[in-house]
Amino acid sequence: MNATKHTREIYERLSSGGFICSNSTPQNLMLYNTIDTNFEDLESYFAQIGYILERGDEYFYFSRAEQKADLERKLEQVHKWIDILDFFKSFDTGFSSGYRFT
Repeated sequence: MNATKHTREIYERLSSGGFICSNSTPQNLMLYNTIDTNFEDLESYFAQIGYILERGDEYFYFSRAEQKADLERKLEQVHKWIDILDFFKSFDTGFSSGYRFT
């Protein structure tokens, strides 16, 4: 794999939740071109450590495969928070982003 000298930097950037895009600094553009040129090799390399290298519209990022039960649990949590926010909104119509409780 030709990308090995940049693999660590790619991993550090993407594993922290960032992304690498084509519209960026010269350093990030170099990483973008490295990934774009060696996508299949890097995709299989990162898959071995549990990361899925995803290709977007001129950007790359990591995702992880999740069990269906984990995904359902997260959706239940989101619904719970939506219900809580809905309660506060109906309790006080002024409730919105930046609202302070006193």
